[in-house]
Amino acid sequence: MTGRNRGFVTVTDIKKHEKVAIMSKLMTSKQAAEYLCICERKLWSLSKSGRIKTVRIDRAVRFDIADLDSFIEQHKKRKLNEEVEKICKN
Repeated sequence: MTGRNRGFVTVTDIKKHEKVAIMSKLMTSKQAAEYLCICERKLWSLSKSGRIKTVRIDRAVRFDIADLDSFIEQHKKRKLNEEVEKICKN
């Protein structure tokens, strides 16, 4: 950033960031890792194992928000199902 607000995030910057995030269906690895609250190394591990899908555009690798949301939902269901199974076994 340049100008008087160098080093500080302004409300205008946040609004611009939100617009970009809403308009873009694809995320970089850094954005996707932040979205999932994990490090990029873990994201690459999950994508390499096939647990998270990637979109390749030439050499660029991107992550579809829908795929990330699907991963989150699958993870939630798995944990919920494990808890239900534990309760039913007892």
